[in-house]
Amino acid sequence: METIPYSSLQIQCETEKRRPTYDELLSTNEWFEKRREIISRDVVCVKCGCAETDTVRDSKGKFHNFQLKEVYGPKLLEKSFGVDKSFGVIINIEPENYFMEFLGKRNWFHIHHKYYILSKLPWQYENDALVTMCNWCHNEWHLNNEAPVYDSINDKFVKCNFTRCDRCSGAGVLPEYKHVQNGICFNCHGYKYIEAIGLYEI
Repeated sequence: METIPYSSLQIQCETEKRRPTYDELLSTNEWFEKRREIISRDVVCVKCGCAETDTVRDSKGKFHNFQLKEVYGPKLLEKSFGVDKSFGVIINIEPENYFMEFLGKRNWFHIHHKYYILSKLPWQYENDALVTMCNWCHNEWHLNNEAPVYDSINDKFVKCNFTRCDRCSGAGVLPEYKHVQNGICFNCHGYKYIEAIGLYEI
């Protein structure tokens, strides 16, 4: 994905007399740097422990999702390479103590905000307010929970009673539509909460 500096996005939006969308904020250099920092710290999804998947094609032209797993013993290594050979995949991984685990679905990482503050841009949070989740766990979390939203009034944080989007359940994205504008929810435009639509800070 191509990214741009936030300052360039600001100029673009000022020219067009509008506020940036949440999806545009997540396409800035600043967010990608923060995202990289959080993923580097967590390495895997903090909920299910999965890694991001990649795709390989077998000898029959069929695509398979996989993730690398560390090998903990010779038997596991032998079993895993047997599966790979059945797919016709040539293994060439360094170091050799890793193997491919094939999965039925694709995982990619989201950065989950434990809470939102209206005056902050997505990358302006302390690192302990952000965690790595896979797309499936992130969506499930928002189906069953609500991240609190705060506004700063007289130097105090006051909780806002916002209504989460009923299309994406407050996730801002829909994993099953990843192929369309990275799965951004067209109902809330990625803002997660109805009252927040158009507020570039959240």
